[in-house]
Amino acid sequence: MKLIYTHENTMLLHSAKNILDSNNIESAFKSEHSAPIGPNLGISNIFQELWVVHDEDYLRAREILEREIINPEPKAAWVCPQCNEENAGSFDFCWNCQTAKPA
Repeated sequence: MKLIYTHENTMLLHSAKNILDSNNIESAFKSEHSAPIGPNLGISNIFQELWVVHDEDYLRAREILEREIINPEPKAAWVCPQCNEENAGSFDFCWNCQTAKPA
């Protein structure tokens, strides 16, 4: 196992795990349940850890997280074909009418 990502934000850590899972890379949490008491034990204990289970997946996992979370490429805004509302490039559905982003 190799440490791939640490963060104090549980939601961001779970997003990273979901991204790895969707790319068929097995990962696991460490320190996930100690975060609430972390400040009592010192600053190094508030960061939660995501580990890649198979060492041979580490480099690919690192590239994926770099591209998707650490330094994502901005996506162009798009206009909904249904209601003509402008949406952020990261949205897959229109925020106004929930129409899917065109292909």
